[in-house]
Amino acid sequence: MITRPYLLHALSPLHAGTGQGLGLIDLPIARERATEHPIVPGSSIKGVLRDAARVQTDDVDAIFGSREGSASMVRVSDARTLAFPVKSDRGTFAWITSPYVLMRYARDGGEVGFTADQIPGVADGNAVTADGSAVLDGSRITLDGLPYEQVPSDDLKHGVKTVVGALASTLFPGDDPTDRAWRSFFSERVVIVSDDAFTWLTQTATDVRAHVRIDDTTRTVVKGHLWYAEMLPPETILAGIVQVGAIRKDQDPKRAFELLKSITESPLQVGGDATTGAGRVRFVLGGGAA
Repeated sequence: MITRPYLLHALSPLHAGTGQGLGLIDLPIARERATEHPIVPGSSIKGVLRDAARVQTDDVDAIFGSREGSASMVRVSDARTLAFPVKSDRGTFAWITSPYVLMRYARDGGEVGFTADQIPGVADGNAVTADGSAVLDGSRITLDGLPYEQVPSDDLKHGVKTVVGALASTLFPGDDPTDRAWRSFFSERVVIVSDDAFTWLTQTATDVRAHVRIDDTTRTVVKGHLWYAEMLPPETILAGIVQVGAIRKDQDPKRAFELLKSITESPLQVGGDATTGAGRVRFVLGGGAA
């Protein structure tokens, strides 16, 4: 069994929905029941990978399973929010994460470049950044209009540098100038906030967009056809696990895994509203077996 963590990096607004909503938002995004953190269901991601694989192989049913009862070699977990973009008074925006989110990623992802004991604890109202942060205003960080006080990181420097560096290297692993620039940009904008602050911001700082249906004759909005859809903002980063294993002796997990690497070299389309440019994502396979 080959097991790897993966990252899903939203390049445009991303809507992985749960159907009709009950509140003010007609089409909410999917969320974990316990934490209320946004997720993209693994079944949706697996379906996208399956469709992309059709271009490169005729063995899609053998690798991804079939309705006739052939079991899938590929297992994809839900993608859970790892770093969430929010407006910042400095540096334009910040990627927020939290101790619990990072601990879960380190536990589930295996060799992710840092360990749980390197993750700093953060109290409510405080925030931790790496050296050279672009979002600092003196000792204060303002996220989505809310002030946070930077924790002096002299005692945390090694751990924070390791955590942020590992995330940046996994998300932008290339040696080309573009990936090097993005690693630096990302590292300067990661902010570790408390678990409660992370939950609050991922609940309140999503992108809500109005949709309408236009009457072809009058060119006005059809009565009763205004609705609101919730989306994850561009630059959202989610993490999950992908596993590839042989179901029969004649199957080759390494070949199937190489196929996954090949089809994820280009951006994929996940979720709804594809005709408006939504749902473009980078699928980044991490290294190291768990």
